[in-house]
Amino acid sequence: PEHAIPLFEKVVQNGPRAPFAPQAQYLIGQCNEFAEEYELAVVAYMTAQHRYPLSPYAEKAAFGRARALYTLSEESPNDADALEQALAGVVLFLNRYPDSEETELAKAYRDTLYTKRVRAAYNQALFYDKLTRKPVAALQAYRSFVKMYPRSEWAEVAQQRIDELAAHVEKTE
Repeated sequence: PEHAIPLFEKVVQNGPRAPFAPQAQYLIGQCNEFAEEYELAVVAYMTAQHRYPLSPYAEKAAFGRARALYTLSEESPNDADALEQALAGVVLFLNRYPDSEETELAKAYRDTLYTKRVRAAYNQALFYDKLTRKPVAALQAYRSFVKMYPRSEWAEVAQQRIDELAAHVEKTE
């Protein structure tokens, strides 16, 4: 695939308004994705979306971008920025193309990314609570967690810990 990229780039460069240009731009993204150059794939897919928003390749490019961002977040599980970008890309795809063939897979990506986001927020509160033993910081982190994710599976446990820490912090003040 990486050998085809310069050819597709030349096609887009020489005929940016030609009927085959949207497909060529999309294929640049696909080739980069197959070559596991996910950052380049994201850029190529985004270019296809923005240059050719009315083409049938815009939807495919939007999903390709979401998939590449998801893969990048999987490769860097501790990178909060990659997680947020992936979640934003998937949600944008779902909002723009709710009737797409890829909707179910995109929803699965969204749910996985959201769960990771919730887990990261809870782990941050747990870090302040158990590892650094800073009750004021832990209390603030738990409160922020409960406010942001009131329906998560850890919200009740976090609320119990808030009650315990609040009592402890009041005694020490």
